[in-house]
Amino acid sequence: MDLIAQQTKSLEIQQGLFLVRYDSADDPVRPPRVMVSTDSKSVRFVLPPGVGEPVLWSPGACLVVLANRGGRLEVAVAPAQPSGSVGARIKLVPLSNDPAAAREEPGAPAERLDASRIQLLGHVAGVGDKVVRFGEWIAGPASPSRIEGIAIEWPNKPRGIDLRYAVRIGGQIPGATRPIDVGGFAGTRGRAAPLVGATLDIAGPNAGGYQLVADAMFLGAPQMRVAGQHIVLSGPTGREPMVGLRLAIERSDRNAGAGGQLVATMPARFGRDLGEPAPASGHVKVVRAQRRPLAAATGHEDRAEAVAADADAAPDRSRNEVRVFRKRDNDDRRLAARAERLAERKNLKRARSEQARKKARPSGNPP
Repeated sequence: MDLIAQQTKSLEIQQGLFLVRYDSADDPVRPPRVMVSTDSKSVRFVLPPGVGEPVLWSPGACLVVLANRGGRLEVAVAPAQPSGSVGARIKLVPLSNDPAAAREEPGAPAERLDASRIQLLGHVAGVGDKVVRFGEWIAGPASPSRIEGIAIEWPNKPRGIDLRYAVRIGGQIPGATRPIDVGGFAGTRGRAAPLVGATLDIAGPNAGGYQLVADAMFLGAPQMRVAGQHIVLSGPTGREPMVGLRLAIERSDRNAGAGGQLVATMPARFGRDLGEPAPASGHVKVVRAQRRPLAAATGHEDRAEAVAADADAAPDRSRNEVRVFRKRDNDDRRLAARAERLAERKNLKRARSEQARKKARPSGNPP
């Protein structure tokens, strides 16, 4: 479970015995402290003798959680000093006297995950609420529009899988929402405040074999795709309005891990620096196609045929490719006008010189 660049996280657990281990910190010299709590009466902590609170002070520390029934853990990270780092990696490891059976048990209910009923609601500026199924666009390439809020509805969500999300709001009064569960609305309505970022997490004991896949578009930036159990969406500067969003859930064996460990995949070239280390499990690649040289042409017809021939080959390329064509007609006209002005100035100068010579000659004398 990654708690990088965020201070709190909620994690759903099932009945069982778990080890909460402070794995690593971004600042090993002054690591942040990690506080674990719960509001579930069926969940309690097993602490060392003399320890009264479930607090992990540095990497290597651990505690045991006993859940007689399913419940929820709240994990909060506080910096060791003002403006200090809150980057920490916490692992939740299930404890069992039969690890092989424990590994197989979470996989059984995961097979029954049905994403066909998951719906994404987006509040679009000038349109209102729009609801689509997972895998479909809110706004997006066909009709990019500013998205001001989102909500996810998952009526048949299986136990052991938790989906939470939060957004960053732009406009005149920027801000951010706290992570909320499915069914809650994150964002605004009627304030002309577009979203400029979003964070989504899928967690839980049975979430190890799944990952979120998000396609997002921000105004003035290339379309981006991010995949992982913890994903962050943002434009190049963090201030660009979101004008398209598509979400999906897919199987991902590489993300399967004990205790639902979260693996983040973030775009390497886009978004604010959130202090997250770049993972090796995935990346975002944006391709900008090179402009191919046009065939030599002496007239407008030849140039138009060359551009048309190049455009005919465009459907074979990826949609993420950006093709740039620069027409030379404007440049040619500017050069021709400049040459004409220079010629006029030269003729005027020659005429003035000739007139001055005529005036300088004595009257009555032949030339």
